[in-house]
Amino acid sequence: MKRSGTTDAPKLDIEALPELLRKASRGVKINREKFFRGLPGKRVYAYSVYPKDMTLFVREDEAGNKTLGRLVGGRFRPVKRAQ
Repeated sequence: MKRSGTTDAPKLDIEALPELLRKASRGVKINREKFFRGLPGKRVYAYSVYPKDMTLFVREDEAGNKTLGRLVGGRFRPVKRAQ
C-alpha cells in the first residue's frame, strides 16, 4: 500500500558521498550531472566563499549560474552588489 504524498524518488547513495567529496577536494573533476542530481522537483546548489569578500557566498546551480549572497537565518539571500 502506498502512502499519500510519497514519491518513487531514487535513493541517494549516501555511502558514495564521502568519495565524491574527497575527489572534489583533490581537484578531480566530478560529473556535474551526478553532483547536482537531487530529488525530483528539488534544486541542488553548490556553495563556496566569495574570495574578494569573505562575508559573502557564491551559490552555483546545475547550469553554472552563480549568485552572490549571504546566509541569513540559515537561508541564502542574494545581494544586489556591483562586483
